[in-house]
Amino acid sequence: MLEGLYAQKRVVKQLFSKIDLEPQFELPDGNKIALMGYTELLGQSISIPGPLLEFGEGDSVTLILNNYSQGAPHTIHLHGLDANQANDGVPELSFSVKHLEQGKYEFVAKHPGTYLYHCHVVSPIHVQAGMYGVIVIHPKLYGKIYGYSYEGKEYTFLTSEIDTHWHTKEFIQHAYDSNHTEISIPDYHPQYLMLNGKSNSDFLFDHIEVFSDYPRRHYNSLLHFANIGNCGNRFIFPSGFLARVVSTDGRPIPEGVDTVNILEVMPGERYDILLSNESLDNLLDSGIILVEYFDLNNSKVLGVQKIRIVHIDLPVVEKHVKQHARIFPNPTSDIFEITLGKIKVDQVKKTTLISIDGNKLKSYESFQKSFDLTGFPDGVYILQLHFDQTISTHKIIKH
Repeated sequence: MLEGLYAQKRVVKQLFSKIDLEPQFELPDGNKIALMGYTELLGQSISIPGPLLEFGEGDSVTLILNNYSQGAPHTIHLHGLDANQANDGVPELSFSVKHLEQGKYEFVAKHPGTYLYHCHVVSPIHVQAGMYGVIVIHPKLYGKIYGYSYEGKEYTFLTSEIDTHWHTKEFIQHAYDSNHTEISIPDYHPQYLMLNGKSNSDFLFDHIEVFSDYPRRHYNSLLHFANIGNCGNRFIFPSGFLARVVSTDGRPIPEGVDTVNILEVMPGERYDILLSNESLDNLLDSGIILVEYFDLNNSKVLGVQKIRIVHIDLPVVEKHVKQHARIFPNPTSDIFEITLGKIKVDQVKKTTLISIDGNKLKSYESFQKSFDLTGFPDGVYILQLHFDQTISTHKIIKH
């Protein structure tokens, strides 16, 4: 009964706020721009978005901000989280962190779902400069979110834009101004539409995997969508795939809202989507999710990004049988063990560990009692116990 539960714990996470003194972030066409941003280590280069912050439902979190930004103060605004006013990251209501100072934000991760974090000091400039990222709160029970089940992988997609005219020294390296002197800013006309910090063909190397187990018809993959840009986004799902909205802004969707073909995500919004194949008849092809970026003033579409969906079959086995084998712990973070119950060890002719896309990772010509997944990525794995006439198949979750 305890298998699959996330352990609620106390988590301490550090971020560094930094600034590029010279353009370093390379755009898809080779041009470089300067950024403000968050990094996990002081020596890391700034990238966008900032680090993905992941916590478990019920965790007590301390988020430490170390400011090395050469002048301007910064904050971490916990966008959508149930933090009290003192820890919310709006400087006028809580505090800001000056250069070479440190600040702490504390909260309890009460609700699973997708959230944002960003700087709230001169936020139009600092957010455009790159000071933003996503927070994902995982549910206590792996594979269960707000009454829905999922057994595939999780993916996070954050949309934003870049207008290079906002990345000049005048904005990126502006000094701290306690008198709130007015700064003249240009009209906003983004030249780059970003998805997880990538643009155009760069993103086609990434994809979503939707798994299919023929006896069970389909798996679900959980998608986290968030928009930190100034444009609206329209996610258009391909036919043959089922997109079910399960929560928005860290809260479950009310009853009656079911599946969507098109989902609009406005600036600051977040959604959690379960994506699956609708039926086995629609598994002949992979699919593409189109992501339209549109101007909120006139609804004009400024451009489109694409997210590939790849259909993956589970390995085919001779026969699914119950052999009373037990895996513990499952989910696991590293080592799991197999107990056989009434089965004799010499009945197992081979023990094989396979990745979800069918690659054989480990194989033993006898019973293997334990496996170490240290170094393997999080996700779903298949354990096979080979007998004389049958193969017993077991799903292993590494998280």
